[in-house]
Amino acid sequence: MNIPMAKPEKVIFVIMPFTESPTRNKEELSSFFEDTIKNPIEAEEFNFRYKVRRSDETFNITEQIIKDIFAADIVIADLSGVQPNPNVMYELGVRFALSNKPVILIREDYRENKGVFDTSVFYTKPYNPLKYPDLQKHLIGKIRRFETGEEPYESPILKVIGGNTTSALRELSSEKQWEIILQGIGITANYSSTAFGPYGNRISFSLQGQAISTRSGLDIVNNIHEEDLLKSLGI
Repeated sequence: MNIPMAKPEKVIFVIMPFTESPTRNKEELSSFFEDTIKNPIEAEEFNFRYKVRRSDETFNITEQIIKDIFAADIVIADLSGVQPNPNVMYELGVRFALSNKPVILIREDYRENKGVFDTSVFYTKPYNPLKYPDLQKHLIGKIRRFETGEEPYESPILKVIGGNTTSALRELSSEKQWEIILQGIGITANYSSTAFGPYGNRISFSLQGQAISTRSGLDIVNNIHEEDLLKSLGI
């Protein structure tokens, strides 16, 4: 009697809004995750057996969430919202910075959606909340193409700074990684304490050869440059 061998298991991690999208509430989003993403993917016949999960309902980017985002074999990021959810964009940035493994981007098609410059290099699948089968077909097709190598993937961040970065990160303990990330946060905090408040001062930067002076938090963060990846992640 031949006993079929169990398929090797892989993990798909879903980054998505928890509480609301333009047309759905918390309960509907939870049903969307279970019925449209998790259950169909786990029931499909792939070369691997996929377990689909998402982070706990929290507004804190915990150490475990960062580990999950880094370790996942595939990440699905739902950018739904007139402007994508800040937690989703933060976690997506962590994934881009730490891993060369695939990311799939999706977004609820809504007439008031604003463009997302940060992810314009990748295709983002628009979906109709009332026509989920089309989205399921897209997700399953992408997973199959990643499995076969038909569709290559490369992180836009690691493409610039070099894929060896992830190997170097693995050599650091989680405590050391957090220490370096906190150094980046501290750099931002120092600039912010100088610029913000009623007695704040403008911060000067050089932008494409032009000197700029600003108290804008966004401009300040965008102009702080650090060679260390984890410091940059903190910033």
